[in-house]
Amino acid sequence: MGSRMTASLATALATAPATAPASFLASAWQRLTHDARWRDRLIVVLVGLILFLPGIATRDLWNPDEPRYVEVAREMLVTGQVLVPHLNGEIYAQKPPMLFWLISLSAIVGGGLGLVTSRIPILLAALGAMLVARELGQMLANRRVGLLTALILATSGRIMWQGRVGQIDMVLIFLVALAVLIWARGMVAGTQRISLWFWAVVGLATLTKGPVGLLIPLLAICGFCVARRDWAGLRRLRPLVGLGLWAAIVLAWLVPAAISGGQAYLDEILFKQNVTRYAASWHHLRPWYYYLTTVPLDFLPWTLVVPGAAVVAWRQRDARTRRAMVLAVAWAVTTVVFFSLSPGKRTVYVLPMFPALALLTALGLESLRSTWPRLRWAVAGPVLAGAALLAAPVGALLFLPRIAAANPDLAEKLRQNAVLGPNLHLVVAAVLGAIVLGLIGAGISWLRGRHDLGAGVLVTGMVVMMMLAATMLFPRFDRLKSARSLSERLVEVAGPEDPIGIYQRLDPRFVYHTRRFLDVVETQADLERFLSRPERVWLLAERDDIVREGPIAAEMVEVARDADPVDGYILFRNVAPGEPGPGDAVVPSRPSEDGL
Repeated sequence: MGSRMTASLATALATAPATAPASFLASAWQRLTHDARWRDRLIVVLVGLILFLPGIATRDLWNPDEPRYVEVAREMLVTGQVLVPHLNGEIYAQKPPMLFWLISLSAIVGGGLGLVTSRIPILLAALGAMLVARELGQMLANRRVGLLTALILATSGRIMWQGRVGQIDMVLIFLVALAVLIWARGMVAGTQRISLWFWAVVGLATLTKGPVGLLIPLLAICGFCVARRDWAGLRRLRPLVGLGLWAAIVLAWLVPAAISGGQAYLDEILFKQNVTRYAASWHHLRPWYYYLTTVPLDFLPWTLVVPGAAVVAWRQRDARTRRAMVLAVAWAVTTVVFFSLSPGKRTVYVLPMFPALALLTALGLESLRSTWPRLRWAVAGPVLAGAALLAAPVGALLFLPRIAAANPDLAEKLRQNAVLGPNLHLVVAAVLGAIVLGLIGAGISWLRGRHDLGAGVLVTGMVVMMMLAATMLFPRFDRLKSARSLSERLVEVAGPEDPIGIYQRLDPRFVYHTRRFLDVVETQADLERFLSRPERVWLLAERDDIVREGPIAAEMVEVARDADPVDGYILFRNVAPGEPGPGDAVVPSRPSEDGL
């Protein structure tokens, strides 16, 4: 009997590697060919990959956030201190650790930390947000609305950028949308059983960007329930049990982190970066109406569709469409109002409401089918007008050399921008031209009642635009935004024990590229002490700071500078006794081998 069991086990092990993949592929093919929902999911993933994958490794890390977050993850990997993030060897208490954990995990799985592995978590979050948006639209309306919601979200201007830049916000967008989806599924099913999943997700969102991960979805749901007088919807949240679960998830990290980081870390991460930043922000001060000016720009080109689509959808008497619209409006309005009450505002703060704007737009385009042709100009008119307005700068870019020939001031500006490479105006014209063609095609299609074609043409135009920008436009700006070349020069000339300073403020790009901690020289007194050190010292300073603080150039020898003629950095070294002074010739920095 034992020999038979052994033989059977050996046979199973031998056949499993061959049969398991075949069985999986057969099952996947069965779903794709017989289930339209899985085909839509595949379309969403493919469009997302086309949007967010090209150029993922051709653009370097750009300030302000990308190099900072990647360097924090690198120091986490090197030191093994996963509870309390560090930057430049010191505790970094401005953000919770979720993104740093994700980047570190990506580096471990991917075999090292680099441009690709640092951005993979953002790419996956963007794909996840698209899939969640699709599920939400289908559940609240129908399959077409679900697919369109995902595509509108992905091709809105700001999301196309956030899906490829190493910032926290794309992860937060995904988690907030997932939390709303979980609650909405419980609303549609009329059950409380899945409500705890809502609290688990907002717990992860809190570990991503603080209490806003809880407040944004919670305010959206409360606004929806109040608008519809759906008090049962609030009870379905099971707030007492749910808040306990949320607190358990957050405290599982916060308590050991506070023990490790001390009282100062707890005060910074818990109070200054959340309560004080919201109630009495010390930077990014903006008027109360700030988001009314930024959201329309960030949601382009779909901003041109939103007003008409909202009117068309609101005039529908279908209860299901009305319910979905109320949720989308409550989600968007509560988010904008909440952040508008704070004196400190950034455009990225309100991005978690963009799935709601996408859902609202998709509902309107779907409702256009039943009202066409009566309200077709409400949607097509603004789109065609936007195409006409955008066509003017495209034409100007195509004839820019001739225009500059007659305008000396413009010709001088073009010469200053020559660092970005030849034919920049043609690349920008191609990028904007893709949008113009998409808008024209969409507007004409909607006028003719070809609703699916109209949405598809506009989505295609935005996809082409982003592919051109990611591969032909963005990499050019590395010449201004990358610190790789100057960092390589610094590593080449500086000894392994030589102190390296940076004037007035830390720039994490140099920490990441040099793998060296920097001394932040904040004041003139600090500068004098740093320069008086007996050993060889090196100092990085921005050009603007040099203009304001003449003694830097007067007391040190310039070694190299980057390509940015306005806001770039210059590398200095001190003058040793008996050595020639600052009259030494400048040694130009050499470009890195990868051209970044």
